[in-house]
Amino acid sequence: TPGETLTADIREQAEIAVTGADLVVFVADATTDVTDDDLGVARVLQRSGVPWLFVANKADSPAVESDLTHLWGLGLGAPIPISGLHGRNTGEFLDRLVEALPDDVDGEADPDTLASLAIIGRPNVGKSTLLNRLAGEDRVLVSDVPGTTRDPVNLVVDIDGEPFEVIDTAGIRRRTRIADDT
Repeated sequence: TPGETLTADIREQAEIAVTGADLVVFVADATTDVTDDDLGVARVLQRSGVPWLFVANKADSPAVESDLTHLWGLGLGAPIPISGLHGRNTGEFLDRLVEALPDDVDGEADPDTLASLAIIGRPNVGKSTLLNRLAGEDRVLVSDVPGTTRDPVNLVVDIDGEPFEVIDTAGIRRRTRIADDT
């Protein structure tokens, strides 16, 4: 069915983004319980061998920030609580992001090769909002409607004077949860 094809395409896009990335930012929703989709994304990430940062977006208040124990079950360590929409803790996130980027092995950067960062997670956890925050402007459409991002969006973003490619993936959804025949 068209819905199953869409899910397979989204999962494949995310897996390609992960394997092609130097670093992955896995974004989960701080305000909702862990879903099978979250577990599936976490397993893809764990199998990949690619370094990651685990982010809990929508941590818009100290109360939400202090109640992230439900996300520990994903086996990805402590999530970094942020609010992409309000900019809460994004400075700390950027510091951790810069620290986690791989060092240049031979000491000479290839000017034609940018470090790449993939943003993955299930629909409506704030992946595109986070990308807009990293870019410093609204470069990607953001909506409350799940599935707004249907294809990977690649942008070059400048962080601390260094350009790198950011890949915002479509949210990974289970086939049974897709009713849309787009």
